[in-house]
Amino acid sequence: MALVATLACCMAAAFFPLPADDAYIVARYAANIASGRGMVYNDGEAVNALTSPFHLGVLVLLQPFASDFVTAYRALCAVVVAVVLVLFARRAWGRSLTTAYFLALTLACPFVVFWTVGGMETAILLCTCTAIAFLALHDERYAAEIVALAALAVLVRYDAVLFIGPIGGYVAWRNRNEARVRVAFVTGAVVVIAWLGFTVMRFGDLLPTSFYVKAGRSPAIDELGRGVLYVASFVLLTWTWSAPLMGKRGNWANGALRMLWIGLGLTFAYALFASTKHMMYGYRLLVPFLPAVAVALLASRTHPGSRAGIVLAALLVWQGTLGAFVYFYSQNPSLSLVYEGTSDANERFEFSHVGARHTAAFLATAQWQADAIRKHWASTGTTRAPRVVVSTGGALPYLLPEAYVLEHLVSFRHHCKAALEPLADYAQVIYDADTVETVAQERGRQQREVVARFTVHADGLREKPMPLVIEIWHRAMPAPNPLPSRVREPCR
Repeated sequence: MALVATLACCMAAAFFPLPADDAYIVARYAANIASGRGMVYNDGEAVNALTSPFHLGVLVLLQPFASDFVTAYRALCAVVVAVVLVLFARRAWGRSLTTAYFLALTLACPFVVFWTVGGMETAILLCTCTAIAFLALHDERYAAEIVALAALAVLVRYDAVLFIGPIGGYVAWRNRNEARVRVAFVTGAVVVIAWLGFTVMRFGDLLPTSFYVKAGRSPAIDELGRGVLYVASFVLLTWTWSAPLMGKRGNWANGALRMLWIGLGLTFAYALFASTKHMMYGYRLLVPFLPAVAVALLASRTHPGSRAGIVLAALLVWQGTLGAFVYFYSQNPSLSLVYEGTSDANERFEFSHVGARHTAAFLATAQWQADAIRKHWASTGTTRAPRVVVSTGGALPYLLPEAYVLEHLVSFRHHCKAALEPLADYAQVIYDADTVETVAQERGRQQREVVARFTVHADGLREKPMPLVIEIWHRAMPAPNPLPSRVREPCR
């Protein structure tokens, strides 16, 4: 147990300076709520680029207690995830090798640690799904709590309904005569329906813009092939296949276990299409369900066999090695790395050739970019807010709360397809230093000047380190902004 805790803490310390840029998309909404602008990304626009309303609520509640509420949220997630995993494992299996194995498989998994401190909603969903799995299989006296957690999971991330639907419905039906279960079911349904109704009234659309922007970008058969490879890589790299080595399978089984497997099956089937384009890198879509997979695999195992200690030791060595690989070489490792080589032209999944450690250097430039834009805009003497088109919609827009941001998610409109670059006073441009001449020609075509330039070096599974240039371009006379304030309105 001490080795598991030490390994998990070391990885958390290494990954903590590397939050996901997208974490600051939600943070910008939260900051606007706190400042009185309302639930908006850009002041005056009712556009829903949120994927987790509960995550937003947590950030809003944290703001009065921490100036850097994103960092506070990430630290809180690290503590809560550790407490949830340890307490439920100890409750189910006591101080046993099974507990140690479960924690080595989950708490010490590099992908779990990476997204626990990544700043997204992933940690909340992991805790919720873990609690549902443990309670449903080991203590159905908490049926009302399971039903309430199922409703919470939907508010954390909509697609969690695939996982919680079968197990939540099974528990609710089996205990339908209990008053507490009925109250939990009705309350949860009312809260979820109320949020969906608010979404339609507030934003004019039930779904967030990411659903429309990211869905259908490539042919289904091609996406299925990539998804199969990605999901298979997750199963292999997380060592879930090693659970049968921990002991013989017993005869214990019940309806809850079958429903749990159905929910997991639906989730992984969905992941075949969604995990490679909806959920970024590092297996973000699947990470919240890893503890539930482990619970289902270990539920029917008898006492650990003679090989359990060896399996546990090998798993710990693997997790440490994989954590170092993710940090230094690839924040999105998969089986494709066996044949991709070191050329980015062969990269099948995003960021599979870049070590996670470079995230810190990239995010550090966001403050410099924001300062450069703010200083240059003040020199122009213009009174309106600057319009900025960005390649990444998180950290830089968060640091420019007064700016109007143009970005592929928040600038999506169903009936107004406008090119974003001509609308902006400033453009954030990121490119490989080897393409400087081509980029310079494009800058001349757009009639923009460089007001700031920064360089970071990205390395990992590459033939050589790649200098990555980040520039801020300015245009004195941008085109008028035709984007309406809601996603289903026509151009202005």
